[in-house]
Amino acid sequence: MKRLFTFICIILLTQESPGQVYTDIKQLLDAGIDINNYPPQDLLSLGIGNCDLELIKSAIAKGADINYREEINGQYPLCSAINYAGNAILPDEESIIASQIRDYGAAVFSGRSVSDLRRDYIEIIRFLLQKGAKATYYYLGFRF
Repeated sequence: MKRLFTFICIILLTQESPGQVYTDIKQLLDAGIDINNYPPQDLLSLGIGNCDLELIKSAIAKGADINYREEINGQYPLCSAINYAGNAILPDEESIIASQIRDYGAAVFSGRSVSDLRRDYIEIIRFLLQKGAKATYYYLGFRF
């Protein structure tokens, strides 16, 4: 447990914050895009970015690999979820999540508060760990 806590702290300290966390699923649906036709891996990423455990479960049921390492940012889904949870812990003036809620209102993240998101991301992290998600992280070529 101590090793996992140390690992999470290392990730949070070295992680680059994504510029866009939230993708409005309602806007995708209004544009006629059926997210259920997304490839499972994309659906998993969308679920993590939207803090949507049901979407994550759906992606895994459709065959998404929870140990797939993103080519763009080198992160595993578990690392992404930890990054977003860490962003929800930051003070409001430094948090991308808090600024999106502040700027775009209740429609963002289905009207949930930052504390609700923090709780939900922790639930997602627990779920991914229970499913056997890897907790390996690559940063500047180093593996943690």
